[in-house]
Amino acid sequence: MKPPFSARFFAGFESMMNDVRKHIVGTSDPDYHYVANGAQTIDTWDSRGSLSTTALDTATKYLDRYGKKGGKNPKDLLKAIHYILMVYQKDIVESADVQVKVNKDDIKPKND
Repeated sequence: MKPPFSARFFAGFESMMNDVRKHIVGTSDPDYHYVANGAQTIDTWDSRGSLSTTALDTATKYLDRYGKKGGKNPKDLLKAIHYILMVYQKDIVESADVQVKVNKDDIKPKND
């Protein structure tokens, strides 16, 4: 019998985060994105004050596309996660009003 989804999710968590990390690091290559004068498009969004809304809209695009264009393409989910993390960085991490500290034990499955 297969373990419950929650156990499988937490067992695969590090592998999933490695996939996300590889995707994001891969996009930092200047050959991957259009770069003008050393700035990527997300830098323009940030300077215009629209980074969060544009990144959320873009994440939604990839979530809507998942399962339609190219089937269940994992790249669509990785791209959505990437844009969601941009919003997290901008709105949570860089916010002077909010301090987020994640304890490693908070993401471990709890045995009830």
